Amino acid sequence: MSTPDTVDHSAHERQDRQDKQDRQDQQHGLQWQPTQELRSLSAAVELFTQAVAEHMGINTTDLQCLNLIHEIGAPTAGELAAKTGLSSGSITGVVDRLERAGYVQRQADQADRRKVHLVPTAKAGQVAQTVFLPMLAEVAQNYATYTEAELRLIVEFMRRTRLTLAEQAERIRRQGRIK
Repeated sequence: MSTPDTVDHSAHERQDRQDKQDRQDQQHGLQWQPTQELRSLSAAVELFTQAVAEHMGINTTDLQCLNLIHEIGAPTAGELAAKTGLSSGSITGVVDRLERAGYVQRQADQADRRKVHLVPTAKAGQVAQTVFLPMLAEVAQNYATYTEAELRLIVEFMRRTRLTLAEQAERIRRQGRIK
């Protein structure tokens, strides 16, 4: 038969073990929580992109290319192909569709007439304002809740994650298609 001291001691040991397990669970959970949130964020971005593309009457690849055209600033088709990893034939199709939809125009290079730059149209700018500005305003409100130091940390995390994803995408491309 156990004494009250033994029961208390045994209960304390169980509680200590449980507390230790809880701390390990919290540490492991916190360690993996950013990865889980990134997966959820990736899905949310993909669904948002799909909704915007449908709204614009284009597909998601074309929308991503249009975004890159804005980001790069009047790239050539070759530059866009290099940035996306798409073949030159695929990029031609993307540019043709974006041009037909009125979101991009081809513009000859003034210094080298053999080069053609891809330039977003006024229509693309209008869509960006009506679709993306409300979302960006809400995101800015979220950012306003963080200190400058926290924002710098978030930006650094996002930058590192973006670079890791780019490196991993290149690694996967080098491996080729699964057979």
